[in-house]
Amino acid sequence: MIMVSLILAIVVCTTPDVDFNEIAEDLGYYSETYQVTTTDGYILTLYRIPLSLHQNPTSETIPSCVNTDYEETGCSGQPVLLSHLISSTSENFVSNGPELSPAFYLANAGFDVWAINFRGGQHSRNHVELDPDTDQEFWEYNLQSGIEDYRATIEFILQQTEYSTVSVVGLSHGATEMIVAASEEPDWFTSRVNVIVALSPVMRLEGLTHAIFNILFDLDTVNLMQNLGLSELVQNSCRVCPFEDNQNWAGACPMFTRICRLFVGIGARVNGLNDDYLEGVDSLSGFNMLMDHLLMGGSLRINQHYAQIRSTSKLHSYSLTNF
Repeated sequence: MIMVSLILAIVVCTTPDVDFNEIAEDLGYYSETYQVTTTDGYILTLYRIPLSLHQNPTSETIPSCVNTDYEETGCSGQPVLLSHLISSTSENFVSNGPELSPAFYLANAGFDVWAINFRGGQHSRNHVELDPDTDQEFWEYNLQSGIEDYRATIEFILQQTEYSTVSVVGLSHGATEMIVAASEEPDWFTSRVNVIVALSPVMRLEGLTHAIFNILFDLDTVNLMQNLGLSELVQNSCRVCPFEDNQNWAGACPMFTRICRLFVGIGARVNGLNDDYLEGVDSLSGFNMLMDHLLMGGSLRINQHYAQIRSTSKLHSYSLTNF
């Protein structure tokens, strides 16, 4: 138990060294950051890579890329929105190098790449009125909150690009949020989203027996955590690594690369990632990049909603009453 507690403390207590923009710019990609406010007041951070690597633009030299021929102008074309894993961030899509990271791959293919950060996570832990540290109401959202997050984000992208539709690529939780949103408001989303690429969407969770799932998505456990007053999955104050000379877990165990990779592998596969995604994590930098952005906060109600789905074996609306 002591060893398990230590491992959890090290995993949770991490401070990411770089964000989406820094990763992109270090690899030669121009990137942008926007703030989008939902109708219910949450302030979301949205990242963008509008041009491919070979353009190498500056903020002063970006050409107009609205409805232009990519082959002729080098401008990005159809906007694509990437949505991340549960309790994670948009860095999911830039953390595995320029060849395997979806954001860079799509940018090089001529797409206008956008990446959402859902409410409550590290990059979107803000609200126009509510304080996430003191206001319980901030954390009272579930899977259906994706409707507001997606609506605000998609509307903003379409306004910025002057395109009529956006393509959505959702990874696990991000895919589920999109499916829920499109199911609840089909007319709105089908008129603005031309395709949904759902990568490992979470629809039903029966048959999942891994110990991690038994903790994170067990209904009795999650209900108990909520009854004890827990509302945020990863407390912001805990993102300070206890190792003075290393800022993350990987830095604390360079002599145990295989052990580190084992835990990354477990975490990655829990989130629907395969072995190809884990290429390069045997290196310290690759491990750091992946691990830094796996546990980045969110509402316990999201886990509770998934636990309810697991207990009923079907995708359904969140219930305020315990099952």
